[in-house]
Amino acid sequence: MKMNMLQNIKNKIFLRYCKASCNHTAEGKSFVNFQKARSVLIFFESDPDEINTEIKNIIKDLKDSGKNVMAIGLVDKKIIESPELYDFQLFNLKNFDWKGKPNAGLISLIQKSEYDWVIDLSVRPILPIQYMLMFSKSRFR
Repeated sequence: MKMNMLQNIKNKIFLRYCKASCNHTAEGKSFVNFQKARSVLIFFESDPDEINTEIKNIIKDLKDSGKNVMAIGLVDKKIIESPELYDFQLFNLKNFDWKGKPNAGLISLIQKSEYDWVIDLSVRPILPIQYMLMFSKSRFR
C-alpha cells in the first residue's frame, strides 16, 4: 500500500514537471523515415544479468543499416558490472533522485546530441526512462 502511494506521488510530480517544463510543440519536429534517419537513441530496461542480447542485436542491425546508435539502459541493481561503452551504457537508480529524475551528468549525456529517432523499448512505464525521454533531443519519438 505504501509503495503504491509513493509511486502515485512520484507520477503526479512527474506529470506536473512535464507540464511546467516541457513545451511539446510540433514546431521543428518532423517524421524521419528509416532510410533518412542517421541517428537513433534507444532507452531500455536492462535484464538483471546485464547481458541484453536482444538490445545488442537491435543495435547491431541498426549499425549495419548505417545508423549512429546510442543505447541507454536502466538496471535495477546497486552495482553495474558491465563496462561503459561508447554506444551502450547502463545506469542504476543511483543516477536518479527519489522522484526518478536523472542527475545532471546523465541529462548532459542525453542532450549531448540530437537524434533523428528516440525509441523506448521498455515494456512498462518506468519513471526514470520517462524523464530521460523528456530530456532527449529528437526529431521523432
